[in-house]
Amino acid sequence: MLGDIVHSDPLYVGKPQNVGYKYLPTGALGKDTYTTFLTSNATRTSMIYVGANDGMLHAFDALTGEEKFAYVPNALLGKLKDLTSPTYKSLTSTAIL
Repeated sequence: MLGDIVHSDPLYVGKPQNVGYKYLPTGALGKDTYTTFLTSNATRTSMIYVGANDGMLHAFDALTGEEKFAYVPNALLGKLKDLTSPTYKSLTSTAIL
């Protein structure tokens, strides 16, 4: 189940971009760890993350659109059953035209 997405801007996360740390002098703090990070994540799957009114953070494969996972904060676990209720209502902070 995917809740409605209102007031949540999707966030695209692709492979990490080199922001110049690898050009630091040899032995400079962070150079080796950042280079390792770039190499280790060069082929990671590009994802799109978005929050929904079901209280979940949804993660979608950016190429296929397939939902890979949804994160539910512990504080909302006990309320998930309410989403299936025919009388469940969701409120927004602004008018929808």
